Amino acid sequence: MAEDIVVEVDQELCLGSGFCTRMAPEVFELPDDVVELRDHARGTTGPVAVPDRFAEAVHSAELGCPAAAIAVHSPH
Repeated sequence: MAEDIVVEVDQELCLGSGFCTRMAPEVFELPDDVVELRDHARGTTGPVAVPDRFAEAVHSAELGCPAAAIAVHSPH
């Protein structure tokens, strides 16, 4: 069984470009010019455990973030 990943967004670095919301809309949202992580119907900067099924999209968002504001970790 695959393991969840842990995602964080650094609001100090975030430019609000929305790249991550296009790559992984199930995980990221852009309510007020800074990205938040979707976590049980509320926004947060993390850390948030994200199901492994979104790992590929989240890693693409992390790599493509123009501000390098997304950090992805294993839970251990």
